[in-house]
Amino acid sequence: MLVIERLRQVFVAAGHPGLDLEVRPTAYRATKVEQALTLALQPTAFDETRRLHLLTLALCWHDQWTAAHEHCQSMEGDPDMDLVHAILHRREGDADNANYWFARVGQHPVFPRLLPVAAAEGLTDLVADGAWRPAAFVNHCLRATPDQRPGLMRIQAAEMLALLDQMATHPCHKPRPAGYGR
Repeated sequence: MLVIERLRQVFVAAGHPGLDLEVRPTAYRATKVEQALTLALQPTAFDETRRLHLLTLALCWHDQWTAAHEHCQSMEGDPDMDLVHAILHRREGDADNANYWFARVGQHPVFPRLLPVAAAEGLTDLVADGAWRPAAFVNHCLRATPDQRPGLMRIQAAEMLALLDQMATHPCHKPRPAGYGR
């Protein structure tokens, strides 16, 4: 089995992450996330930085907000980690903070992969001029009615799995200097 398939299993075992901070009964505790990720990554040549990226995203998926947030803060300026940071704040319900981090990220390579997912969910307002609109997605997530939540959760899961694919198949970005993306 390919490494990316093993990594995806660590994520999808818990089902789609919620749009908020509620910890799902199926989510792994932080120690189990670390153990499962370590097992999925054996044997690979990922360096420690990339392993930390993957761990942070897995912690976010498994509702381990505090642990994931601490890792994000330690790697500010890295576009992949800043994207996880934005997702965390969106799930926290802090639109201003989420939008700040999305603005710092700019146009991330995973965003184009979200366009067909949003279209399949009938949310064409999440796209403008062929580009993903993260702030519009933040607004949808924060104002979601119970019947809208499953579709938004599918988009969020696609976002995080696209980021997983990006992290597992592309080298780490060099951190951007302070104040980028403003």
